[in-house]
Amino acid sequence: MARPRQTIKVLPIEQLTGHPENIRDDLGDLTDMARSSREHGILQPRTATEIPSTEDRYLLLDGHRRLKAATMAHETKVPVIIRHLVDDPAEHTVVMLVTGTHRRDLSAVERAKAYGSLRDRGLSMSDIARRTGVTPSTVSYYLNLLRLDDALLEKVETGEIASTKAIASVRDNRQQEREGNGQPLRGRPLAHFGSDHPLAALVSNTCTHRHSYDGIGCGPCWEKTIRNDAASGK
Repeated sequence: MARPRQTIKVLPIEQLTGHPENIRDDLGDLTDMARSSREHGILQPRTATEIPSTEDRYLLLDGHRRLKAATMAHETKVPVIIRHLVDDPAEHTVVMLVTGTHRRDLSAVERAKAYGSLRDRGLSMSDIARRTGVTPSTVSYYLNLLRLDDALLEKVETGEIASTKAIASVRDNRQQEREGNGQPLRGRPLAHFGSDHPLAALVSNTCTHRHSYDGIGCGPCWEKTIRNDAASGK
């Protein structure tokens, strides 16, 4: 019988090791989460994989905040989904990205850095999109943030500058560079995503994501709305 891709176990906390490349830069304030763990117990499992050459140690792929909160709540054991034979570092990042994106608790900068990590490991934009379940344009959208210098990137991370404004600025600068070098412009003009766009109201009503473009909607929701509108033939 073939081994299942994953199993669920209840493990002592000391058998879990935090991932050294966790894409969450800051675990944040865990007081409320720890209080919830004390009052209601552990409701969601963590995700981990075996550490090669060890019998009872597991590398955490998802749930660093929840594990820390459980420790603060003096829990000794937690439920864990064990993903078997996930020994590719790129796949570790993919799991972190997918689970974090589904819960919508990754910042734009954390997501950009994770995509950048996969790119640095040799994955193409199409590969990243396929393995994380998003479109290549979404990957490109977030990778634009990595074109910022460290000072500006930190301002985006702290919320001093909106990520959508930063990405718009990066795209604008790239267009100006191409125009200055006599190269053809690429992509849609930035005004395309303005409030005067005929689909702006629809995007605004349907987008519930944290990182929206000029307060209207995020890049992926703009893309989905425009694609659906084109498919409808209206």
